[in-house]
Amino acid sequence: MSIIKDLHQITTDGALSFSEKIDRLLEIGTKVLGLETGIVSYVHNENYTVVQVVSPLNEIEVGAEFPLSDTYCADTLHAKGIVAYNNVDVMPGNSHPCYALYTLKSYLATPIYVNASLYGTLNFSSTSSKYEDFSALDYDYLLLLADWIGAEVAREQAMNEIISQKNALEEQNALLNQITELAGVGTWELDLEMNSLKWSASLKRMLQINEKQEITPSRALQFMANKKVRNVYESKLEEITTTGNDWAYEFEVITDGGEKRWLESRAHPIMKNGTCQKIIGATRDITERFNTTQSLKQKTAIAEQALKARSEFLANMSHEIRTPIHGVQGMLETLCSTSLNEKQKEYTHVAMRSSESLLNIVNDILDFSKIDSGHMTYDVEPVNLKELIEQQVPMFRRLADKKGIEFITETAAVSNTLFLADSLRLSQILMNLINNAVKFTEEGSIKISTRCTKYGAGRYRVKLIITDTGIGISEEQQKVIFSPFLQAEESTQRRFGALVWAWP
Repeated sequence: MSIIKDLHQITTDGALSFSEKIDRLLEIGTKVLGLETGIVSYVHNENYTVVQVVSPLNEIEVGAEFPLSDTYCADTLHAKGIVAYNNVDVMPGNSHPCYALYTLKSYLATPIYVNASLYGTLNFSSTSSKYEDFSALDYDYLLLLADWIGAEVAREQAMNEIISQKNALEEQNALLNQITELAGVGTWELDLEMNSLKWSASLKRMLQINEKQEITPSRALQFMANKKVRNVYESKLEEITTTGNDWAYEFEVITDGGEKRWLESRAHPIMKNGTCQKIIGATRDITERFNTTQSLKQKTAIAEQALKARSEFLANMSHEIRTPIHGVQGMLETLCSTSLNEKQKEYTHVAMRSSESLLNIVNDILDFSKIDSGHMTYDVEPVNLKELIEQQVPMFRRLADKKGIEFITETAAVSNTLFLADSLRLSQILMNLINNAVKFTEEGSIKISTRCTKYGAGRYRVKLIITDTGIGISEEQQKVIFSPFLQAEESTQRRFGALVWAWP
């Protein structure tokens, strides 16, 4: 018989499965070697597994596992070559662990290697002894079968790996398609060598195109709303083919249904040996985001115009109101210089203080409009902080004395030193803080203290501190105290009257 011809016929038969091919090869082995049973085994971690088997009574099942040490194949792997026992009773004899377990009388085996790594064994055995030694030709047949079986195993493993990778790739593609569908992203691929373009189904739906319709590069450019956008897009595509850099662009399109939409497209070149072969990209619909952004810009512009108009109105009104107030103050000063009785003088002084308070409120409004419009300026001049504080004290001390509140000042820390500051703004801040302290303190004391720390040549860190024993401010209320025209809480306004705000 021509064993080579049979082997070739079996291994090239595309209609046979892997198991069928191994069965045929084992059947050839049992015939040429004159042994009953042929087994291909897989050996791993001292375990012996039957991969394929041919036996007279089919008493051995594929997938059966045994400890390697209980088989004669342990000797084969230890020898790293052919092991032949033509009469088991003589060699290896009853001392072998396999002797009592199995009724084998003859055995011939060799290791199987797959891709240069040990896979298992090819072994043939019989329940009867061979009274002649295995011949050199038997060894050749055994090695030939082992090589062909090893090649078949390697081919099967490679095929399984390809199928596994193919399945994994299909799963990944399916998952990617689901992700792009959920994210509202369409993908595309431009083949520069073939000048062909592929669009995903989601991208075609985005442009309201039939999914079966083919899209050419020139057709794709026609969706862009105007020629200028098309020219920019084309120039950017040409640029990335030479630079190899990614690129993103936002543009307006007109869909097949005539709708205007805004898209964002990202492109990535596929380079090989410095030449761009393909450009792949992803596109998403940003119409809603674009419209929202445009709407916000319009609303912001309207709000800024309204704020500007409000600031200008406040500034103009403040200037206009101050003129009659100055007139009232002038008349009151003139009235004070005339002959008045004590009651008339008292009324006149009250009117003067009221006009001064009203003027201060108007000035505060003017300052607020300046802050709001970003035109607030500060004058820097030498200031004696001790004198500035003491100038504010008399007015508030009288108010404190009326409420029976102790009024304390400590200005020693800033004595005998001039500081560069804006005296007007400092006075406003002090007046507001002291006024709040007097207003919200029913009993106890109010204290104005100073701290001054030198931390460089001619540089000082100065603190002006107003403390009182009044109602205090909770942590939540502290979050809004520097917001214009807001008080700590509504109950405070009802109890203490006027709205309060302070310069931060």
